[in-house]
Order: sequence, then C-alpha cells, then structure tokens
Amino acid sequence: GDHMHPILFLIAPLYKIFPMPETLLVLQSLALALGALPIYWVARKRINTVASAMIALSYLLYPSLQYINLFDFHPEAFAVPLLLFAIYFTDERKYAAAAAMLVLTGLSKEHLPLAMASLGAYIFLVHRKRKLGAATAIIGLAWFIINFKFLLPHFYGEAAYAHLLGYEYLGNTIAEAAKNAVLHPQLVIGHVIAPDKLIYLALLLIPLGAALVVLLGVPYLLLAAPFLAINFLRGQDLTTAALYQHNAELIPFIYLAAIMGAKRMAKLLSVLKVNNKKTAVGTFIILTTFVAAAAYGPFATIYDVKQFFPNEHTRIGKQLLNEIPKDVSVSADP
Repeated sequence: GDHMHPILFLIAPLYKIFPMPETLLVLQSLALALGALPIYWVARKRINTVASAMIALSYLLYPSLQYINLFDFHPEAFAVPLLLFAIYFTDERKYAAAAAMLVLTGLSKEHLPLAMASLGAYIFLVHRKRKLGAATAIIGLAWFIINFKFLLPHFYGEAAYAHLLGYEYLGNTIAEAAKNAVLHPQLVIGHVIAPDKLIYLALLLIPLGAALVVLLGVPYLLLAAPFLAINFLRGQDLTTAALYQHNAELIPFIYLAAIMGAKRMAKLLSVLKVNNKKTAVGTFIILTTFVAAAAYGPFATIYDVKQFFPNEHTRIGKQLLNEIPKDVSVSADP
C-alpha cells in the first residue's frame, strides 16, 4: 500500500538464509556494481576497449550511484543493473532476454513499468521493429496503469496514494495530474526551470561531461523523459537531489546517452585529426566523473552536496543532533 516492490519476494529466500541487514546492503552493492558490465559491452560495440573500460569505471565513480548505495537499502536500486542489462540485450537484439530484464525492472517499484514503455519506444524508433516496439510500450503502460488503478488502491484502501505529496498543484490523482500537465503547461514550467531543478540536472550530467550528453546524446536521454517528469514536477526536493534512490531509473538512460554521445564526439574529433580520438573521449569522461566525485560525491573533498538544498526540516534536525552528547547511544523509531 506504500510502494510496490514484488522483487522482494525474489530476495526473501536469501534473507531467510542470512537474516541480517548486511545481507541486503551487500546484495545491493553487488547488484549496482554489476551494472558496469553492460555499460562496458554497449560502449565497446561503438568505441574502443580502453574508452569503454573508462566509461564503465566512470559508472562506478558516478556520485549519484554511490549515494544510492549509501542511502540505506531500496529495492529500486536493482532497477539500475536490470535496466542496463535490458538495454544491452536490446542492443544485441536478444529481445527475449531484454524482456526478462524489463519484467524484473518493473517488479522493482510501482512506476518502473514505464521503463518498458521507454525501451519499447527505442525498439520502435531505432531498431524499426514496429510491432515488437509498440507491444512492449503498450504492455509497460498497461502494467503501470494496473499498478496505480487497481493493485495499489487494493492495499492502501480508503487512504490516498501517499506519494502524490508534492503534486497536489496538478491534481488529486495520477490521471488528473497527467491531464493538467498537458492542458495547462503553465503549471509545470515554473517547476521545471526552478534553480534547484536545474542544479539537480547539472549534478546528474556534469560527471559525464554535460555537453557530451546533452548536445550529442540527447535523443537517447529522452528515453528517460517519464522519470525526469516524475522528479521535476514534484513540488519538493526529495526527488530532485543527487542523494537519494529516485535517480536509479535515470542512470541507465544517462549512460546510454553518454555512450552514444561519445561515439559522435569521436567522429567530430576525427575531422579535427585528433590522434587516438576514441581513447581521448573515454579519458574526457573519466576525468569529468572523477572531478565530480571529488567535488560533490559522498567522499567529497570540495563541497558537501547535502548543503545544496537546505530547508527548515534539515536545520531543525541539525539543531537536535547538536544537543545529543557525542559519547551516548541513540535508539529511534524509524
């Protein structure tokens, strides 16, 4: 009734064997790290081995990915490697394997069937498999509607869906919000171009060389449009911060855009007669990622990204923490 994470049923047997929090944290860390493999394979198909390895390493250094891993345990974290494998299998035209990965992605959280719709659009437009792409997109959209129209309401009963908080200005239901966003764009423009939203977007793109992704890979970044809309249109900063799990579904599409952008940049460098152009692009990406990780990653040496969005809630929290002696233990109800 709060969130839909059926993927937990697949994790439960392992937790039964090792019933401790560390089990979940280690499993999450391994799953997120595994995402480097499909990134490397997708990149290797388009650029050289060295540059592909650099891009895969940049994924492991990517600040938002590290924050997802440090911010407790969230089932949607598994959507990162699953969606990356779905992209890889789609790229290899192994559609059955891609479908399996997309189903698992959809089981990670109630809105993640939209990833199936995005990959369906990719198959339709890029692979020109019209029937397969349309069917995939329709199934993803239907699954998404079933989750919000029937399954979630069955469990939360008379109460409203708790996570519409922040979208009230658009309507009281998902359908109303979608309708008003389309019919009354003035309602959303202010939210989209707000300074904190633009900073959030910059924090996501800078690690991969913002110009590289935005200018050269933007058609592929548009596959993340449903999830960017969910995050950008919310009237609070929980979904527009690099610190939380809400970026999980964005990372695979950002890296797909970066890889495609890297391929195009290498072609541009060939016109300029740059030596080892593909390796130069990989070097550029790993350097920008390293600088971003050092600047505002979880082990930042320059600036604490948590200070980008101060509010009254965090200020009160810090005041309370300062009143607790350093040498005492604290037990709190979550």
